[in-house]
Amino acid sequence: MKNRINPFYTLLLVSVILFASCAKDKKNELEFFNDLENVKGWTGGKNNEESIVKGLAHSGQYISKTDSVFQYGFGFRINLSDLAEQPVKKVKASIWVNVTDIRSDAGLVVALDSAGKNILWASKPIKGFVKKTDEWTEVISEVEFPQMKTSKDYTVTAYIWNTGKFPVLSDDIRVEFLK
Repeated sequence: MKNRINPFYTLLLVSVILFASCAKDKKNELEFFNDLENVKGWTGGKNNEESIVKGLAHSGQYISKTDSVFQYGFGFRINLSDLAEQPVKKVKASIWVNVTDIRSDAGLVVALDSAGKNILWASKPIKGFVKKTDEWTEVISEVEFPQMKTSKDYTVTAYIWNTGKFPVLSDDIRVEFLK
């Protein structure tokens, strides 16, 4: 008696393989990214639009340049109620920076506000990440939120704040909310 492969099972196996290879990854709706090529809907600290210049970018053509005049870089702002019905537990923010002086004094700021009052403010100094000048370095900050019963009326902001006198270039900001 010969071993024959059943055509039905062969067709079923091929269909499963094709379906699995064609399935698209679901986009994370709690993750936001901007390479500064399109700034609509993005914001940050004060004077953030003036900080956008054409230059030596990490990707694309545009960067946010901060210095002693423009301290606040381009960033991100969103009301948590626009994200999900359940509160998020923490935020992970990252940004690529390039400095002309190793003594550059800036930080990746994550702030949580409610009803015009600051609830949480954290700044991750870039000094802990930057080892060389004129080289793009990724700065990452993870901030846990205080326990919230609802996301309503909470606003999250993430941006670069340069408190020093040396220029800091930034590009490719990513903000991800974790439940």
